[in-house]
Amino acid sequence: MGADAHTAERWGSVDSTTGLLRVQPKGPTLAPEELGGLLGEVRRRHTDLASQEVVFDLSRVEMIGPQWTLALAFLIDFARHIATRCRVVSLHGQPAAVMELYRCNRDVASLVGRVANG
Repeated sequence: MGADAHTAERWGSVDSTTGLLRVQPKGPTLAPEELGGLLGEVRRRHTDLASQEVVFDLSRVEMIGPQWTLALAFLIDFARHIATRCRVVSLHGQPAAVMELYRCNRDVASLVGRVANG
């Protein structure tokens, strides 16, 4: 119960009622270890991801740090190992710059589509 409360406090609600699993960190900083923990929690709770799309909404995140490459690796690994589409949306600031830096990587491109700074 403590872990569930911490997840809800830090990440907001995870809504899978429409077949869309939307995960939105509350920001303003996203630590890689938090992201890793959340991805594990999503895997445990939502075993039928094949029928859903997973969307990570980073609209409230200003910075991924301090090891942003680890956070990116976690997202790529998660997307590779689930049987559904996985996207990262609402990028701006440093998270958008991170994704733009790796825009030529096929895995990053499939996560974000076209990166837009702004």
